[in-house]
Amino acid sequence: MNIFLQSLANVCQTHKIREKLLVCESLATGHQLSESLARLGVPWLNLRPVTSFELATETAAPALRKQKTIVPSSGQLLFLLEEILREMEGRGELYYFAGLQKTGALTRVLYPAISELRLASITAAGLDPASFVDPQKGREMQGVLAAWEEKLQSRNWADPAAVFATAIASLPQSGSAALYLLPADLDPAPLCLVFLEKLTANQRVILPQDPIYNLEYPARLPFDCEQPPGESPLSWLYNPQEAPKPLDLEISRAYGAGNEIRGILRRLKKEAIPLDQAMVCHTNSNTYIPLIFTLASRLDIPVTFAEGIPLAFTRPGRFILQLLSWMEEKYASAILYRLLISGDMKLPLAGIMARLLREAGIGWGRSRYIPRTEALRESFTLKAVAARKEDNEAYACYLGEQAAQVDALKELLTTILGAVPEPDEDGNLEFPRLCTGISDITTTFARISGDTDVATLSAIQETLREAANAYDDTLSEKEALRRIRQALESVRAGASPPKPGHLHITGLNQADATHRPLTFFVGLDAGSFPGAGLQDPVLLDGEREQISAALPLQSLQPAKRLHRLAAILASRRGRLVLSFPSYDTVDGRPSSPAAILLQAYRLQSGSPAADYSAMLDALPEPVGFLPPEPKEALSPDEWWLAAALQNRYAHGPETVNACFPDLAAGLWAEITRQAPDFTPFDGRVDADPELDPRGKILKLSATQFEYLANCPFAYYLRYVLRIQPPDEAEYDPGVWLDPLTRGSLLHDIYCLYLREIHHPETPQPPDKNRLLQIAEELIAQTKEVLPPPSEIVFEHERDELLRGLDVFWRVEEDATTVPAFFEVPFGFGKEAVEEAGLGLPEPVTVTLPDGTQIQIRGRIDRIDHGSGPGFYQVWDYKTGKPYGYEERQLFKQGRQVQHALYAVAAEAILKEIDPEAKIEASGYLFPTDKGEGQRFGRLQGNRHKLLELLARGLDIVAAGTFCATDEDGRCTFCDYRIVCRFPEASKRAKEKSEHPDLDAWRRLQDYE
Repeated sequence: MNIFLQSLANVCQTHKIREKLLVCESLATGHQLSESLARLGVPWLNLRPVTSFELATETAAPALRKQKTIVPSSGQLLFLLEEILREMEGRGELYYFAGLQKTGALTRVLYPAISELRLASITAAGLDPASFVDPQKGREMQGVLAAWEEKLQSRNWADPAAVFATAIASLPQSGSAALYLLPADLDPAPLCLVFLEKLTANQRVILPQDPIYNLEYPARLPFDCEQPPGESPLSWLYNPQEAPKPLDLEISRAYGAGNEIRGILRRLKKEAIPLDQAMVCHTNSNTYIPLIFTLASRLDIPVTFAEGIPLAFTRPGRFILQLLSWMEEKYASAILYRLLISGDMKLPLAGIMARLLREAGIGWGRSRYIPRTEALRESFTLKAVAARKEDNEAYACYLGEQAAQVDALKELLTTILGAVPEPDEDGNLEFPRLCTGISDITTTFARISGDTDVATLSAIQETLREAANAYDDTLSEKEALRRIRQALESVRAGASPPKPGHLHITGLNQADATHRPLTFFVGLDAGSFPGAGLQDPVLLDGEREQISAALPLQSLQPAKRLHRLAAILASRRGRLVLSFPSYDTVDGRPSSPAAILLQAYRLQSGSPAADYSAMLDALPEPVGFLPPEPKEALSPDEWWLAAALQNRYAHGPETVNACFPDLAAGLWAEITRQAPDFTPFDGRVDADPELDPRGKILKLSATQFEYLANCPFAYYLRYVLRIQPPDEAEYDPGVWLDPLTRGSLLHDIYCLYLREIHHPETPQPPDKNRLLQIAEELIAQTKEVLPPPSEIVFEHERDELLRGLDVFWRVEEDATTVPAFFEVPFGFGKEAVEEAGLGLPEPVTVTLPDGTQIQIRGRIDRIDHGSGPGFYQVWDYKTGKPYGYEERQLFKQGRQVQHALYAVAAEAILKEIDPEAKIEASGYLFPTDKGEGQRFGRLQGNRHKLLELLARGLDIVAAGTFCATDEDGRCTFCDYRIVCRFPEASKRAKEKSEHPDLDAWRRLQDYE
């Protein structure tokens, strides 16, 4: 039992009946101390842990009730400060802090400084701007403090400083019957100290700590007491020369913080130490809590955290953070999709919902969700009707089920969107309603699995309730979401005292309250401990000294942390293991031990003059990713790696393959790919009558064949295996239209204008104003369907589209042919033909030399009258750059066959109205800024070569040799780069390009 607990036990024995109030930094600390007494067999009665603020609130309560004064929460006070800063900014009173205010971080930075000034009894009137390095900074601080005082008074609020002041004024003349127990290291704020001194006068007992010889506390502690002699060897940590006995202590090191934790868990396993007999004290919660939580969760090790865990490590926390991201990113459907499939959402058939959400093509914008969902349902319904007309009842039933699932998706979206208020005309919304709505959504849909999630949800609800009460006005949507995210930043979930069967994790602030037989101290590297004495950005130490001697100096914080750790070490009565990460795995450099470890080594070794070299030489090898012995492994993967890499067992790859068939298959595939033969892992498909196109009627589009000619392996993935990349509109704040949508919009503009100008019955003269009018109308319609991320982006892209029409206008003025027909369909049914005025309802059939027939369908952008009667030209619009199009290359190894196939289709279509019709040329037209109005025409005198080319391409399909392309340039815009692991597939294809089985692919490359 250490000196503090022994002193507490003595008081409990001496004053058995009397009420005893143990003043602690937190109630959790007090309860742990009382539990420690009970575990040590010390009976106690009428011992109640309290905080100084709790005592002040109890003392001031009658006066506060009489004055009808409200004690706001810290969240409400934070919002109050934000309101003050916003008003000062609006009045132009912020100059020094203006930049920080624009980032939204000023409130968090200023709040601690305002609290310190208030608790030091410093008022706006007593704050001299000349005390600051910049008088303007002082004037702004004075203005903030004055507004703070005025708003507290006008709202009849009492912040902690006002509560302490009221409590001091309300103290009764006669003392309390209770006995106040004050730890000797208690270091309260000035107003708190005044209150405690007056409250506990003549009725207090100061509880001493184990002494630390030769290490003084960097500031004067307010309560003196008689210090008993030290019983712990670590009391001589900084006086090793006079230490009475050797120190039972271990010092270890590890390759990174993660391995520090692995080393602890391996030790507990190796020595069969129960988890509830050990605790871990860390120096950095941001580093160690996520590491410990992640590793313990993966290994299913029960752990308690004195400080709780960050919000993002819980299901409700991840849910609400994703929900906020969805709203912040203009309701981007990609984020909602990820939320649906994350597993953090309590929703039946979440995967189906996510797929349908993606199919709806929403993109972003809350107004698009319901209309696009309804459109998706209508699409399923129409397809079901068509399926029933074709007597395909099974497919119709499937489509009906999909429509019902869309109804469920719509109901879900309606619920979520209905809970979130819509901004008004000015873009503002009611902040309390938003807080309530987000809380309701999280409560309804966040998945809960365990006590930690329950505690997290409760904390989220309380935080949002507090935020709603703190500000009952309207805010812009962006500002409102920022406030909510800011309020959630400080939420820690699942804070817990030590529990039976659990390893306990704590920071330095709570470590002295927990006592277990084995204590690990981690993070004792020089970079982390005791830390740098960074200045407070608001109140520099020089300014603090000028303002008041009562304000603590930030430069003393490292010394205070050092003293606190030394006090904790001296208070331990059991095994101690001190460790540090000797290597920074992020920066890739060695790390040095903290100075306190050298003191511990000197005490342990009995060598007061030992230096760092001696200590490092004496330390065992650093703990690494692999255990020293396989039996110490924490998981199967550690066991396998340790056994294999350390050659402890004869088992080799054969054993691994036998135990893990999927891994064996992957290894075999990789080995096979390296062989010179062309294998199934390179794209070979065994002969399959279903795939062989010869002697059959094959439905094929120009795009499909060009895909095959560009890369057979990509064709195999897309059109044989039907693997489709997700079609998802990602929200980009700087982009409105993607290239496909932009191209479709320009096609529509060209088509509508030319149809109107060249109408066979009512032709019109060229009219540029009419062209621009049509463009404006279609751009506006597109804006309704696909809202831009901002008006600025919309105006920029709109102007770009309109400027591009100048090129189209110039191309039409310089044209030597007369347009005749536009958007001519073939293979899309009667309705499409009727709408266009020309076309074929059925696909066009092309017969190859071996008798194979190909049915092609598509839409011809335009057909022009040619050089004479019966002659026509076919043109396809391209809205990108003319890269890859050349006059000399007719087919480009099959990658440009659309012009030839569409010429065949156009001739078949035109013969319906002109039996002598003949296509003399076809090609590609680039009527945009990027295309510079270029035109690439192809004369149609080589149709036999087209048929040969098609036959060569189909030979690849018949042979089942879907090799990857060996030209890296063809892979630039491929959707399957991640599947073939570009550029490895191209490198292998180049090495195997002369393989006999790839003859069809090589012959295809002969066609220019």
